[in-house]
Amino acid sequence: MTGAISPRSSANATATLTLWHDGKSRKASVTLTLPPEDPPRDLTELTGRQPLAGAVVANLNPALDDELNLDPTSRGVVVSKVKSGSTAEELGLQPGDIVASVNRRTIDSVDQLQDVVASAPPPWTVTIRRNGQLISVTVR
Repeated sequence: MTGAISPRSSANATATLTLWHDGKSRKASVTLTLPPEDPPRDLTELTGRQPLAGAVVANLNPALDDELNLDPTSRGVVVSKVKSGSTAEELGLQPGDIVASVNRRTIDSVDQLQDVVASAPPPWTVTIRRNGQLISVTVR
């Protein structure tokens, strides 16, 4: 049996559980593990003449979902930081925003996001997920 622990706990810690069945108790030891870093975060600051310049983004994975308290089924790219005075800040991006799509192309990874914004001329339509809501903005 495997469970999950917070990043502040040590990996491979053990816990003892008491299980009850038909009025009888039984003890079981379980090994607790950290959520996996798959795919790798690939923290990347976006640069250049594009609407997300100044945002630091990362691939979502179970460990990052856990740290940010996101839905564990979340996939894609999350905004980790936004530089003050950047294009991303002017666009209104906030840490925790998930980049859902750019120009109607679903974004699944940092590499894909970089490719899409580099290859698409303006205008860009950026859709983010914030607090469960989808927000779309067109940038010229």
